[in-house]
Amino acid sequence: MTADIEFYRKLAQRVTGPIVELAIGDGRVAIPIAESLGVPIIGFDLSPAMLARARTRAVAAGVELDLRLGDIREFAVDEPAGLIY
Repeated sequence: MTADIEFYRKLAQRVTGPIVELAIGDGRVAIPIAESLGVPIIGFDLSPAMLARARTRAVAAGVELDLRLGDIREFAVDEPAGLIY
């Protein structure tokens, strides 16, 4: 599934500051956005296995994601985010 990526990419183009993706999973949306826009992306997920997949996929794509283990019902970021999705 890739149909939603362009929607999020268009939102990301409008903002400054880091982007936060909740339930980032394997990085299916975040990695293409990071590739095309070069923006910092912070990703939260409750699954260590999914974060490991996202990390592997990001390295293969040549992008850096700030991946954080955590429950999205209680997440916090220290820096102001331009977009949270």
